Amino acid sequence: MTFSYSGNPAASDLDAVRFLIKDTVVNTDTNLSNEEINWLLSTWIDIYESASAGAEHLAATFSSLSDTSKSVGDISISKTYSNQAQQYYELAKKLRTQRVRLKGPIPIINAESIESTGRRDPFTPTTDFFVGQFDNPGSVSDLSVITAE
Repeated sequence: MTFSYSGNPAASDLDAVRFLIKDTVVNTDTNLSNEEINWLLSTWIDIYESASAGAEHLAATFSSLSDTSKSVGDISISKTYSNQAQQYYELAKKLRTQRVRLKGPIPIINAESIESTGRRDPFTPTTDFFVGQFDNPGSVSDLSVITAE
């Protein structure tokens, strides 16, 4: 697993995702590898959705770790992963909001979303329109004009 960051988010989508999720410093606590970010970029629609999914992944990772505290004499060290998890969840929400502000909402049309909303598939032909639909004998053009006396 590799880590790289040029310091210029405009240089590549990988750097842009790292910048958005604040994973720009090479150290032992590197959060996502280049390979993981490239997979996110190939899976999601753009860098904001990829970064949001990455932030959600990091939140889930930190949620699974337990908070620890160690004390030696008067010195106490604690590691609170739950705070980091909450921060990444909030970051994921902010990134999705930023994406909508910059590019608009993502239209989602698939069989699952149509079934869950109860709306019909817009690409399925219906009987709403048919040959002769305007051949209604009771239409306004067939009525005689009624005048008030």
